[in-house]
Amino acid sequence: MSILENLQAELLQARVRLERFIEKDSEERIRLTLKDLAVRLGKKFGSETLVKLSVTHEDLATLTDTSRQTVTTVLSRLKSQNKISYSRGRFLFRNLDLL
Repeated sequence: MSILENLQAELLQARVRLERFIEKDSEERIRLTLKDLAVRLGKKFGSETLVKLSVTHEDLATLTDTSRQTVTTVLSRLKSQNKISYSRGRFLFRNLDLL
């Protein structure tokens, strides 16, 4: 990837993040960020997507401009709804279309 392509990708990510901050609530920002990570880094297994990524709740909070407590609450809710499963170093998304 060339320097110009890298800059374009970074600018696009910054623009998307700013738009989400302005237009979406914190829970939606977290969901969309998780979905983006799954699409970019995940491996599909039927309807499920596995992402091997060592990321903390604090890291997700920084990425989504929310608090760690909000990330923990949203992840717990998604887990109780059986939409995701997560443990240290991995996230399993049951169905990205339903996230």
